[in-house]
Amino acid sequence: MRDLGYETYSSVLNLGTLFIFLIVYFLKVLYLCVLWVLSLVSKKFKYKVKKLQEKLFFNELLAIALEAYLEFLISGYLNIEAQKKLVVSDAPWYKNGDIISKYASYFCLFLAVVFIPGV
Repeated sequence: MRDLGYETYSSVLNLGTLFIFLIVYFLKVLYLCVLWVLSLVSKKFKYKVKKLQEKLFFNELLAIALEAYLEFLISGYLNIEAQKKLVVSDAPWYKNGDIISKYASYFCLFLAVVFIPGV
């Protein structure tokens, strides 16, 4: 796996800039939620909510998921395999970054195994 460029088992480090794109995507989803609440108060936000919703759920999510399918699959698999070998009480180096990486690997595997084939 090192020949392929995977130096670690951490999903966050293996995904690299793709992880940053995912964070930006989720910030856009949060912004959509705020706009949706504002559209309940004022009708002028409804058009923006509709356009952003179409863009986020029919363009960006599919583009990210399809272009990075193998990255998600490999990163998730590597981290899950590392978790099987890891006993947390025996590993003083186990930190918050590793916990984030664990949940990122679950999300990666969900995208690669359930979401993309479902689409």
